[in-house]
This record gives sequence, C-alpha cells and structure tokens, in this order.
Amino acid sequence: MANFLPLLLLALFPLLSLVHAQETESPKTLLFQAFESSAKASYITENKIRFPEFPQANKGTYYKRTNPDGTACRRLDLTKNGEILLSLLQNEEGHFILDPKLGKAARSRALFRLYELEGIYLRPFEKEFDFCDFRMREVVFRNRPAWEVTATLSREKQKDSRLLLSQITGCWEPDEVFEEQHPWTRSWLVDKRTHMLLRKRSITKDPKNITTEAMEIPDFLPDWSQHPTLFQTPKTVDFTVRNLQEYLEKRATLLQEKRKRQKGTSIYSRIN
Repeated sequence: MANFLPLLLLALFPLLSLVHAQETESPKTLLFQAFESSAKASYITENKIRFPEFPQANKGTYYKRTNPDGTACRRLDLTKNGEILLSLLQNEEGHFILDPKLGKAARSRALFRLYELEGIYLRPFEKEFDFCDFRMREVVFRNRPAWEVTATLSREKQKDSRLLLSQITGCWEPDEVFEEQHPWTRSWLVDKRTHMLLRKRSITKDPKNITTEAMEIPDFLPDWSQHPTLFQTPKTVDFTVRNLQEYLEKRATLLQEKRKRQKGTSIYSRIN
C-alpha cells in the first residue's frame, strides 16, 4: 500500500494540476476566454424581449449555428403566446425577414435587432481593463455553478480610462456625462461547465442605475438535423427594405390593405 500511494499521486498529478490552474486562473484571463468561447459557440435559447418598434412580440427564440469555416447563421423567431409573428434570418446569402401572417418574405440590408441577444457577448476594449481592479468568486446561477468576475474602475484611474476611450472612439465626453453614463462596475457570470457567459451587469456612478443582460440557459449542443430548413433562404423574396423599421412600416400598410379587402369581401357576401 505504501508503494502504491506515490504511484497514485503521480497518476493524478496532471488532473490535480489542471484543477489548480483553473482555480488560480486570473479573473481577466478567465473572462476573455469566456468571450472567445461564447463568440464561437452554437446554441438555441429562448428569452423575453422588448422591441419598442414591435411591441406585439414578448418572447424570442434565438438560434445560432457556427459553421466549420468560422461564419455563423442566425435566426430569431419573435413570438407571442407561442405563435411566431416574425422571423429574422441571417445566412450566407444575407439578411431576411419572414412574415407568416402575411405570407411575405423580404430581404433586408441590415438587421441590427437580430443580434440583440448577443449583446451579452459583446467584447469590451481589452486595454480599457488595464484601469480596472478585478475580483472573482464562485456562485450558483439558475442551478448552475459559475464564476462571477467583477471589474471596477477606480476613481484614481478614471481620467486615464476616459483618455483611452476618447482615443479609441474619437469622442471626448464632458466630465458629467462620462461620470453619469460610463459603468464604474461591470460583472459577468461565466458558466463553469462550458465557459460561456450567462449574465452581464453594469453599474454606473448611481448604484441604483443597474443594467442587466442575461440569457436563459441555452442548449449548447443543439441537434441541427432536427431543424433542416431553419436557416434556408426563402424561395420567394417579395421586396427589399433597409431595415426592420422600414419593413414594419410597409407591413402596417399591407395589413391595412388586407383588412380592407376582407371587409369588402364580407360586405359583398352579405349583399349577395
């Protein structure tokens, strides 16, 4: 037994070293690894949404498939009570809006709303974190073990951070604007099992002003064979628009014309 113990420890050394490395990994390194993992991931998730220009929808099912060449296909089904009202699609051929109620499909030059749920994965300027103090702790988020990584901008380094941001963006904000709007503290939850980001939280100078972005726990291993037509380009494209807002304006006109036709048909039927 005495001779067996050293052999056992020798066999377990690589595993123990890996666990120790994960536990001692710097918060900043862990966070940027999570940004990289999240950007490359494929997943399906359902979240509550609020688009002021399309208040009819209250939920969105988001599909993201990362292809072997590094490109990605995306689809967002906007729903209410389980009914799909609109679908926003991006594939290798461009951006499209699918409208099951009207039976129409449009090509769109841009679809910023399609990427809304990926805001949690938006990677900040790395140099900006040179002025932050980091801390990390273990937490449980929706029954999943996670790390909470917090970056705080100290008052002593505020001017340096502001100068850096002005050099990057080309904009110089007045003191009061920077202090009121720039987040002093930001935190991210990193899933221990997948190293994916689960939540992002920003706090400005006023501690009551908290912005939180969180995903419902995604399905990180989707079976895309169950969704063979999900990212297909529509067979017929009825028109082209600049963006979702322009499509919704056109949609309102088309719905109004449809109701008029239905009303006219109803009156004609009663007369005859």
